[in-house]
Amino acid sequence: MKFSTVALVFVTAIPLIGCASQQSNRGASATRHATADGPAAPAPAPVLPPATQPSTASARPAYWLRRPPVATIEAADFDQLWRACEESARHFGFTPDRLDYRGGVMTTLPLTSKQFWELWRNDVATLEDVANSSLATYRRTIRFDMDKTAEGGYRAAPRVVIERYARTETPITASVYLRNAFRTQRNSRAWGSRETDRGVYVPRQYWYATGRDEALEKNVASEVRKQLERQRGRAAA
Repeated sequence: MKFSTVALVFVTAIPLIGCASQQSNRGASATRHATADGPAAPAPAPVLPPATQPSTASARPAYWLRRPPVATIEAADFDQLWRACEESARHFGFTPDRLDYRGGVMTTLPLTSKQFWELWRNDVATLEDVANSSLATYRRTIRFDMDKTAEGGYRAAPRVVIERYARTETPITASVYLRNAFRTQRNSRAWGSRETDRGVYVPRQYWYATGRDEALEKNVASEVRKQLERQRGRAAA
């Protein structure tokens, strides 16, 4: 009796185990199909470009020189106007550099702007500019553009461009960086900085334009007029 009972239980259990295995396989297959055929994962949102792109045009002197002048001087004689512009540049401490007499263009060498304790200098016109040039290194350059007027005379337009000195940051986390931190090698590039880590290589030191000095332009134009009056007085005498 006992053997027949065990055999009966075993024969009955085999189909039940097979049915359970088939149900388990079907459940796993259904899960796999639901995962494969179900809705795909949401795609990442597209990266939209910024509304405005940064421009480096304003960091160059040519950008500011294209703007119209704030003061002009007219004279009947070109030679007198040319000499007056040259003497006016020297009056403010600038050294004439490019003298294109035929083209009517005169430019000066860049002059490092005065600081608050340099009371004898007059190349900075406002207190705000004096404060800026005392806290950072600035320089200025004068450019005179001369052309002929419709009345037959000549006109000069002074423009003064302001530039600021910049130096790329240099890490000093290692001795090799510390030795080169304060070197000023010409045409050398910075390395070991945030920019170089992104593949952007910039000069170790450079100047970039920040704007026009309209107050100094008006002072220069006023000095040119004074120089013209002195020339006429000497000619009359």
